[in-house]
Amino acid sequence: METYAELLALRNKAPEMFGSEVQVAMNCSQNNWTAGRSIQLTSTSSSRAIRLCVNPNTDTDITVDIPDNMIPMISSPGTDISAGRTIKLAAGAFVVMTNDSTLSVDNIDDDSDAETVAIFDISGRQVPLDGKLAPGIYIKVNSKGHARRIAIR
Repeated sequence: METYAELLALRNKAPEMFGSEVQVAMNCSQNNWTAGRSIQLTSTSSSRAIRLCVNPNTDTDITVDIPDNMIPMISSPGTDISAGRTIKLAAGAFVVMTNDSTLSVDNIDDDSDAETVAIFDISGRQVPLDGKLAPGIYIKVNSKGHARRIAIR
């Protein structure tokens, strides 16, 4: 869930990178199983670039190079970015890199001080806030207007 929120935050910080004013370079052919697959978006109106590298394998780790002008920003679990200018991607893992440090998505939407204002069951019915939830999946809405899924066992 956190990775998804980080990706959405990146899209919100750089909407121009997801429109028609970008150059797209893809390395996604059948021959890219051992080196990974990548998509790079480069703005035509600025020097901003975003690169996604993916390990398409289901059972093999791969190592990808970090281009000199890029820094890793967002990665899935199983990604080791501690090895200098290379990244070890576990099977199915990905990393998003950028050449613009202002796109950092650290500390997004810190809800630690927000109160729960409503809880809904999976059918959309509001349930009491008395803390006595039966096992199931619920949607919790906080005072900042953010919603989260919660599971009670």
